[in-house]
Amino acid sequence: MSWPRARLASLTLSLALAACAGGPSSQQATAPRGADVAVSVGPFRWHVPEARTPTTGAVAAPRPRLGPGPLAGFFTELAALERGTRKEPLLILQLGDSHTAGDRFSGRLRERFQGQFGAAGRGQLPPAVPFDYFRPQGVQVTASPGWIISKAGALKPEGLFGVSGFRARATKPGDRASLTSTEEAGFDTLLLTVLRQPLGGTLELEIDGQRLPPISTAAETGPQVARVQIPVPPGSRQAVLTARADGPTDLLAWGPQRQQPGIVLEAHGTVGATVKLVRRFDPATAAFELADRRPDLILLAFGTNEGFQDGWTAETYAAEAAGAVADLRRLAPGVDIAVIGPPDGNRLASSSGCSPAATRQCLVPGQPMPPPPAVKPGAKPPAKKPAAACRWVIPPNLGMVRQTLTGIAQKERLFFWDWSQVMGPCGANAWALQDPPLAGSDRVHYRPEGYARAADALYDQMMAEYAAWKLTVSGVAQQ
Repeated sequence: MSWPRARLASLTLSLALAACAGGPSSQQATAPRGADVAVSVGPFRWHVPEARTPTTGAVAAPRPRLGPGPLAGFFTELAALERGTRKEPLLILQLGDSHTAGDRFSGRLRERFQGQFGAAGRGQLPPAVPFDYFRPQGVQVTASPGWIISKAGALKPEGLFGVSGFRARATKPGDRASLTSTEEAGFDTLLLTVLRQPLGGTLELEIDGQRLPPISTAAETGPQVARVQIPVPPGSRQAVLTARADGPTDLLAWGPQRQQPGIVLEAHGTVGATVKLVRRFDPATAAFELADRRPDLILLAFGTNEGFQDGWTAETYAAEAAGAVADLRRLAPGVDIAVIGPPDGNRLASSSGCSPAATRQCLVPGQPMPPPPAVKPGAKPPAKKPAAACRWVIPPNLGMVRQTLTGIAQKERLFFWDWSQVMGPCGANAWALQDPPLAGSDRVHYRPEGYARAADALYDQMMAEYAAWKLTVSGVAQQ
């Protein structure tokens, strides 16, 4: 799909004039959107923070909330979408660990929601290629090696991080990142979340091979987060960013969307992360992003790594998890939060002399270990029997984490879903032994089919809650 020459010329002139005048901040702003000011530069819209305190700031006006229940706000908007009275995308934001980073669980959840309530695109992703084996659903992403990736989950993170948990900086001229939508409908809007800062660098942008005016991230002060909303021809397929590297150029997130009613489910996961990750977000940056994007539901999906780390106590974990919930409520007041308890996971009781491939038994707490299989008459016994410790077990802290999250959800009146109930005790081992397997050989991560089964279970439960909620408020919701 090509761009009309007159439109490209207008874009180029508008952006050139803006650059000469000092960038987007020199343009006349539209009315404030609560947490940001929308600044028009040609057809581009820069969303920049208002002057506000570093950790709270102005927030968008709360949406109506009908009826009782921890998901009443989300269900209110879902009903409006279903009735056709909501004309904008409904955003679900998932934050989590590697189960989220893989985007198989969230991808299936996205598929189910969009199949029933309409699809408004993929939404924002972490920047560039933030980690090995990055395979987001709905898009194909590539990046040149020059991008330096920083993550909030690092031992000593430096700089500002938003809700994606990552920051990508271009280091040399010509550094490129491409994003190709695999959705049949493509996209009509490209979202870029960047840091604007003194002497900030410039990004060149191409949409389906057509060059758009450059995007400068230079500002008089900073660094400070900003989002660029770029309208593109409907059905666009590919966006390519190329850095001039004429100054620091930092990308926090980007992604395709369609400006129409439907569901957008953004998933931001970090491999190896614990719930501490939420507390690594820069408060002002995260507050801006959450108020500007205005999610209708936040899914909090941590716990596996904490469950495998023996150093946690119930007290220390409760403090961190409750603190993360409090942070999100402060940064995104009024937004419904759903807590996802970790799935089952198993580890070898002892790795000494054990072969994970040959070890098939898992010890459920409180149950005796089944005897090893008998050797057939005449068969040669194994040269070396596995040690008694060669069995899969459930890490003891995994249950503590799940119990703690259940208690926090009850106290804070949050929706809670226990992922482990889909498979039962030692379920990771059982799923790994199925044919075809639903879990990986590590008994921690899952195959796409396993993630899909879990996502279907969560979706079905949420839809059951939604149906019950609609019956409760049926007299009000139809007005």
